[in-house]
Amino acid sequence: MLGKSWRSTVSACVSAAGMFIIFASAAPYNVQFPVTISALAAFMALGGLASLGLNTKDSEVTGGSIVQPGIPVAPAVQVAIAEIPPAISPKPAPAAPLLRKW
Repeated sequence: MLGKSWRSTVSACVSAAGMFIIFASAAPYNVQFPVTISALAAFMALGGLASLGLNTKDSEVTGGSIVQPGIPVAPAVQVAIAEIPPAISPKPAPAAPLLRKW
């Protein structure tokens, strides 16, 4: 059975179809489409991207409330700044003088 992720796939396909028509009518290919098809392609590209943005982060599909399977990661160890040892030499070593090669 299909989950809720099919909406983002359909949105991306609609946007891709619209962008294909727009790019096919551009300079290197110059395919002539009727004006209504070109206008519909622009709406498909914009509407598909807007729909993709609305449907991409669904809390029930992409991990908002459901634990996703994968490799468990151990939590990072918290280190306080006071526990870090001070530097060995507070003054940097003097730089060696530059010698000219010519």
